[in-house]
Amino acid sequence: MAEPAAEAQLADHEEQEVEEHTVEQQDGDEEAPAAASACEGLGLPGDTPSGGQSVIAKLLISNAAAGSVIGKGGQTIEQIQKNSGARVQLSRAGEFYPGTSERVLLLSGTLHSVLTSVFLMLEKLPKEPVMAMGRAAAKPREDAVKMAVSRKLCGAVIGQKGQTIRDFMQDSGATIRVQPLSELTPSDSERLITVSGGRDKVLRAVALILNTLSADDKFSSYMDLTLQLANTQGLIPAVRTSTARSVLANAKVQLLMALQDEDVGAVLGKKGQTLTQIQQVRGLLDN
Repeated sequence: MAEPAAEAQLADHEEQEVEEHTVEQQDGDEEAPAAASACEGLGLPGDTPSGGQSVIAKLLISNAAAGSVIGKGGQTIEQIQKNSGARVQLSRAGEFYPGTSERVLLLSGTLHSVLTSVFLMLEKLPKEPVMAMGRAAAKPREDAVKMAVSRKLCGAVIGQKGQTIRDFMQDSGATIRVQPLSELTPSDSERLITVSGGRDKVLRAVALILNTLSADDKFSSYMDLTLQLANTQGLIPAVRTSTARSVLANAKVQLLMALQDEDVGAVLGKKGQTLTQIQQVRGLLDN
């Protein structure tokens, strides 16, 4: 009499496993329509399909977020690459974007694959609710994506008098903030663009930004150079210290100057003493 009951219990257990597995598969398939929706209506002139243009996205993420993206033994980042089709590169531990304590996550591939990888990355980050007056608010925490973009390309995203970026915010519903020039130094070659809002809004805004950048004539060379440096020097190239000897230290330089006759005497000095002193000082500098 116990055997039918055991068989029924086993059948119920198997059915539950099938249901759980089906739900898990459905959850894992969400990234494809999310990326496709974000790419809707975007593309380059010609035969390039919507979402098929080649792009790169240099993102900044916290060290804690980097751990969530990497996963145990690197399994998560490998799965993101496999499921999205994008290449995912992360700066090493302790290597931060200049002036920050954040690591660099470089995504490259088609627009659709890069957006899919962004979706999967956001899925792995903690979903903590917003705190309001010491209590958890009903509204979930908004997603945020911080991108580093070449200063030469930022103008295309901002538009004349900021019109393009306003259009992007209206289209996506996300908030987009471009780092002010006042926060930059002359040596900074990139500006930070922060996109925040709901998941779909953020993906749409990132899609609009990357699509616009990919249409710029300067983007292709910027993309090639960024990928080349990432593959040869790493995502955070080592900064030469001031004590390091310049590669030009041993270079031989010849300088020819045209002088008026009345100025030659000042260079020679009385009985050639000034010229001799100049040669002696040069000898000290060479040593």
